[in-house]
Amino acid sequence: MRRLILSLLAILVTAGLAVGLSAPASAKEKFDHFATGFPLTGAHAEVACDSCHKGGIFTGAPKRCAGCHNNVTTIGKPGNHVVTQAECETCHTTREWTISRFDHSGVTESCASCHDGVRAIGKSFNHPKSNNQCESCHNTSNFADATFDHSGVSGNCFSCHNGTKASGKSPNHITSNNVCEDCHKSTKTWDGASFNHAGISSNCISCHNGTKASGKSANHLATNNVCEDCHKTNAWTPATFNHRGI
Repeated sequence: MRRLILSLLAILVTAGLAVGLSAPASAKEKFDHFATGFPLTGAHAEVACDSCHKGGIFTGAPKRCAGCHNNVTTIGKPGNHVVTQAECETCHTTREWTISRFDHSGVTESCASCHDGVRAIGKSFNHPKSNNQCESCHNTSNFADATFDHSGVSGNCFSCHNGTKASGKSPNHITSNNVCEDCHKSTKTWDGASFNHAGISSNCISCHNGTKASGKSANHLATNNVCEDCHKTNAWTPATFNHRGI
C-alpha cells in the first residue's frame, strides 16, 4: 500500500511539473502586456520573459530603456556612444539599435567630441584650415549651411580661397602675383580692395580695360597713347599729356 501511495505521489508531482513548465508559454500568449503600460513591440516581443523578469518577479520591472539596457541586465551604451543625456528612445526604436534618429538637444559635449571621423562624420579632407569649434560655423541641422568666422583661421587666404575649398580669383581678376590679403582687407567681402601698383611699370590696359578695372571713360581724349604715357599709378589725375599719339 505504501509503495502504491508513493507511486501515485510521483505521478502527481510529475504531472504538476509538466503543467508548471507549460504555464509560462501559455501565459505569455494570453497575457495582455499592453495593460502594464509597456507594450511589447519590435525585438521586445521576441525575447523570453525571464530576460526582463529575473527570478519570476513580474512586478516592479523597469519601463525605461536604460532600466534594462544598462550593460548589466542586458546590452547598453557602448564605450564609444555619443555623449548625451537623452533617453534611449529619443533616438532608437525597439526594432534595432542601429537604425536611429538623433536629437542634438540632449548633447552635453562639443560637436567635435562626436564629429571626429570615428563616432560620427568629421571634417572632410578639403575642410578650411581652422581652429574654430564646429558650432562656430555650423548648426545642428545641416553642415552645408555654415557661417564662417575668420578669427580662427590658421592658413593664408589662398589656402581656402583657391576655387575648390572656397571661391577664389574670378576669371576676370587682375593679373597679379600678390597674395589675397595684400589687397583685400575685409574678411566679409571682396569689395573695397586696395591695390598696390608698386610692381607694375607698364601695360596698364591689361587691367584697365573696363572689364577687370575701370578703363577709358566715354569722354576720354581720342588717343592711341598707352595709359602710362600720361597717367601715374597712384591716381588717374593729374595726368601729363603728350600730343604725339593724337
